[in-house]
Order: sequence, then structure tokens, then C-alpha cells
Amino acid sequence: MPDEQEKSAPATEDRVLISGRVRASVRRRMKLYAAAHDVNLQDLLDEALDEFLRNRNA
Repeated sequence: MPDEQEKSAPATEDRVLISGRVRASVRRRMKLYAAAHDVNLQDLLDEALDEFLRNRNA
């Protein structure tokens, strides 16, 4: 079974545009978290989706 790190995309991988909508309350929480932890929303969303998929063996 591959190591969990191998399943994650490398930080240098090209990014692509996706489109989707989230609830206003989720966006507000994302912005607050990002500001408090000095990360941008793009990185936060990428990490959150990657973790979600890894937890589901996808």
C-alpha cells in the first residue's frame, strides 16, 4: 500500500481551475481560519479536499 504522502499531490504540481459553490457560513469560517493561520484560501481548500479524499482512499 502506498505511503499517504505519495497519494498527495506535490506542492509544485500545476493547479487547475474548478468551479463550485459553498454556503456563505463555510466561506466565512474558511476566511477566518485562513487569516488566523496565515494561509491563503487556495491552499486551505486544496489541503482540505486532499485530506477529505485521502480519508476516503480516493
